[in-house]
Amino acid sequence: MTKNSFYETITDLHFYEDGSGRNASLIASDVYEVVKKNAALFDSKINYERDFYYDYFGFKTLEKSYLLRIDGKIVERP
Repeated sequence: MTKNSFYETITDLHFYEDGSGRNASLIASDVYEVVKKNAALFDSKINYERDFYYDYFGFKTLEKSYLLRIDGKIVERP
């Protein structure tokens, strides 16, 4: 349900706007700049197959309490 690019996800979180169209960034500008500068490196190093190593209870805990959301939809991967 999430994007296959760390950079795209960080971009969505950084430029997030609330329901009124106001900036409600979930990622700090300095963090966004580091990710933007190193996007290809980060995207090439992440192995998304590891997402499936979590058991059901572990994933549900992450989903309920820790993973970031935009408009109620989880956008972050474990």
